[in-house]
Amino acid sequence: MKKTKKSLSVNIKILIAFILGGIIFGGISTAIAYAITASNASYDNTTSGSSATNVQEAVGDLYIRVNGDNDCKIGYTKQNESSTSYECVQQ
Repeated sequence: MKKTKKSLSVNIKILIAFILGGIIFGGISTAIAYAITASNASYDNTTSGSSATNVQEAVGDLYIRVNGDNDCKIGYTKQNESSTSYECVQQ
């Protein structure tokens, strides 16, 4: 009986340690994920030609280009669009 109680006590301590570790790790990883978001990350647009100033805007530019919503190069938009022609103007 003493051996069973001792074993149960050790197992409970291990279980509590795992639970506390999970709570601490979860809180830290959530804080890090919040701090490192695409809108807070720095982005240098000098070589891309994009008007984006952060990573979130650059991803948005790429999304528009991939989906064919804008046939102009990054940082430009369609102006005077008709069924046959349009002009690309810098944003």
